[in-house]
Amino acid sequence: MEPANQPLAGRGGSAASWAGRGFVLGGAQLPLQSVAYFDAHRGLYRAVRNMSGSMQAFDALLGMLTTIARPLLENHPRLPVDVDPATAARWLGGGAFNLLDGWICGESTVKPHELAGNLHALLPDWFRLE
Repeated sequence: MEPANQPLAGRGGSAASWAGRGFVLGGAQLPLQSVAYFDAHRGLYRAVRNMSGSMQAFDALLGMLTTIARPLLENHPRLPVDVDPATAARWLGGGAFNLLDGWICGESTVKPHELAGNLHALLPDWFRLE
């Protein structure tokens, strides 16, 4: 049996049941899609970030990422049982958005696929369903 299809103990069933929920088991599709989206709209996000009130924009984008991630984490089969899904969503979203923000603002010169690879590599082991 492939590791991605082995039953998992925890909150939400098997890794196979997670296919199609935004995760590609054994790959970096979710980070790559996120980076591609921000790359396509880099000018807009850079302009918003440099406007007065940019912290409100940052908070709104972080809120968006957290809102997207929370339902995925609520039944994640490997989320540690003592970790609140909302806390995990904010932590993961905050870290990812901080890297994206630095990249959008030119603090990093890596190519989009390299940034996606970095985001994927930095995911905690419990988050991966590989």
